[in-house]
Amino acid sequence: MAIEWRHWWAISCKSELEIITLPRGRASAAMAWDRDAGLTVSPGEVTYGYVAKAGAPFSRVVVTDDGVVRRLVWDAATRAWKTFFQAPGDSCDSYAKCGAFGLCDSNAGATSICRCVKGFSPASPAEWSMREYSGGCRRDVALDCSTDGFAVLRGVKLPDTRNASVDMGVKLDECRARCVANCSCVAYAAADLSGGGCIMWTKPFVDLRFIDNGQDIYQRLAKSETGRPPHWKFPVVITVAVVLVIIVVFVLVWAVKRKSREGGIRRSVSPGITSIDRITSIDRVTLQNATGNFAKKNLIGEGNYGRVYKGILPAESTITGSRQENEIVAVKLLQPSGTGTFVAELEAMFNAIHVNLVRLLAFCSDNDDRHTGEKFRALVYEYMPNNSLHHYIFAQNSELRAMLDWPLRLKIVDGIVEGIRYLHVGSNTPIIHRDLKPSNILLGRDWTPKISDFGLARGYTAPECWQLGRVEPESDVYSFGVILLEMISGKPNGLMQQLLPHVWNLWYNSGGPDCTAELLDPEVPPPDEQSFRRLQICVKVGLLCVQESFQIRPNMSVVADMLRSQDMPPIDPIRPTLRNMEVGQPSGTTATDEDLT
Repeated sequence: MAIEWRHWWAISCKSELEIITLPRGRASAAMAWDRDAGLTVSPGEVTYGYVAKAGAPFSRVVVTDDGVVRRLVWDAATRAWKTFFQAPGDSCDSYAKCGAFGLCDSNAGATSICRCVKGFSPASPAEWSMREYSGGCRRDVALDCSTDGFAVLRGVKLPDTRNASVDMGVKLDECRARCVANCSCVAYAAADLSGGGCIMWTKPFVDLRFIDNGQDIYQRLAKSETGRPPHWKFPVVITVAVVLVIIVVFVLVWAVKRKSREGGIRRSVSPGITSIDRITSIDRVTLQNATGNFAKKNLIGEGNYGRVYKGILPAESTITGSRQENEIVAVKLLQPSGTGTFVAELEAMFNAIHVNLVRLLAFCSDNDDRHTGEKFRALVYEYMPNNSLHHYIFAQNSELRAMLDWPLRLKIVDGIVEGIRYLHVGSNTPIIHRDLKPSNILLGRDWTPKISDFGLARGYTAPECWQLGRVEPESDVYSFGVILLEMISGKPNGLMQQLLPHVWNLWYNSGGPDCTAELLDPEVPPPDEQSFRRLQICVKVGLLCVQESFQIRPNMSVVADMLRSQDMPPIDPIRPTLRNMEVGQPSGTTATDEDLT
């Protein structure tokens, strides 16, 4: 059985406690609190009810106006309602998330949550590459009816049964026979967990997903998609495969030798620098000379994964090809343990080219340091003369804070949004940054914000990261929300997470946007009427971004639309979590009082 809400989400119901997907360890608590919990099924609806046991805390079930079902429990110590569980529980609870013949897997990565069932391919590969799965999948080989077979898919929540037929008086073998006899039947399954009953789908099915202790579904496929090839074909297949491998190896060797004769993959750009396809490689000696052998006076940033130095390349050795003047660069020297960060950042920046992202100019990768025997890894970025956002909004010097007036701060906000949105949906491969914070927002000569530090550290960690161990694009949305509220207030969120409850209390007690004037950084001159209206919208958008459940946070495209609008977003934020969401000290590159990359 499944419960569906307005075609927005649907969840499986195999028992009373599974009506809402419970976080680990909470099912036993619910059993200790409740009695007589159960489902009541009628032709028009399914209802859930329970009776609290003596001594159990007060609790209630609510449905918010945006469709989120929550069971709230009264915490007498804090005198507040706390969320015990909620639905939807993950991205796959979204109704028909993967479209027709699509299969949703919440344990897969954010970029591969949907896939097609066996024998099907994405109906629109272009849309799927942008993580738009609603178009579903199309069949690879047409059915023939008389020769078709079946493939079993195990451990799933059965698809929506709106267009299916159900017969509880039939066993599974008879169900299969009925499906075989009906050329329109595309799948069948047992109607209950005991294996009894029959469900047959005669139209494309939707809302199929993996779940723990799920059921089996048998999908109809053409014979060529299910049957094994005759035994005599295996030697032929093996022979053809061996021949193809030999041909491929021969072609690759020939191509490499040809490129070597033409100058190779690596070609000289200037003394000490070479280019590998589109990425430039620079040798260690050139970087040592540029940074004064990584002198302390040139250190402009330091974090868990390494240090950032200011470097000057002579005119004859510039990376960008200009031979007219020296070139100032930022050299990120990674610690030996930062090899994973080096690879991750290099891969992330390879195709990420946008005005609001710091540009990767070159890299250096030597096998080992002759003095220590350790690997030498460095990344070279364009130099940002105006330091980082952190340097201004949290400055002790009031003049520094006032340098970023409200129109300029709003311009920076717009640039940050565009940079994050590009990472999520604009680049060839979607990127989740995971370490967004003010010290990683760098400012160019014209105050254009540029996102940096594409490593593996965690800055403002969203709740789903430390609660569920998962990272979603909406994790970056959470970090952006924190940054937005910090830019408005001039107050860091900090280890004790005081900013979010402070902003929420102001918002809640003042009835919404009226809290904005009290929240504004007092070191910045008051905004004009137009800027103040935008700041009111920013406060609400910030609170929407830091909501605890990542499923109800807006994505960055929606954030951009809300911030461009002159109207207040119609959705009201839900109180953010008050737990400590940071993991230790912010672990990316932090600003000093010198110029930063």
